[in-house]
Amino acid sequence: MLAMAFKENLIPRNYASAAMPPKRNQKEVQALNEDEITAFFSALYADNKHYMYQLLFSLMLATGCRIGEICALTWDNIDFEMNRIHICRHFVKSDSGSRLQDGSKTNAGDRWLTLDDGIMDMLREYRVYYLKKAESYGSKWNHEENAVFYAEKRYGGCINPDTVRAFLQHFTKTHGLPRIHPHMCSVIHR
Repeated sequence: MLAMAFKENLIPRNYASAAMPPKRNQKEVQALNEDEITAFFSALYADNKHYMYQLLFSLMLATGCRIGEICALTWDNIDFEMNRIHICRHFVKSDSGSRLQDGSKTNAGDRWLTLDDGIMDMLREYRVYYLKKAESYGSKWNHEENAVFYAEKRYGGCINPDTVRAFLQHFTKTHGLPRIHPHMCSVIHR
């Protein structure tokens, strides 16, 4: 109605065009209980075939970060001296696919997270594994992205959150676990 009034010069502008619709209420993510987390990680750690995912999901659980934030981590974001990680990028999804973006999708924003010695030791051990993997690919390896969690088919580029979701869906189904959404791996219901 206001658009029509503006078009017919009855009002100087369409005041409704500057209005922002209310934000959608986010669905609350269902948390896993301790038994479900234990079952998931027991299956995941049963062999080293899923080494990168072991660390990825452990880091999600330890930090509470979103999957797109964890997938966007680079080795430059890891401060081994101060036992912390810098969350400063995330993946955003658009019609043309997923892409990296600086900043954070959540209200938590750009932040440093201090981690315990156990998870930092896991990162140190994984770094050795990562460097061997990069060396095995030689000049094909994408050293520019410096991705902590890498895509095999992109030779070291950041792994896409959709790849992690697909892995999780396949893994839980194969191991007879209930369907788990990635964000469920970052919260525990006590």
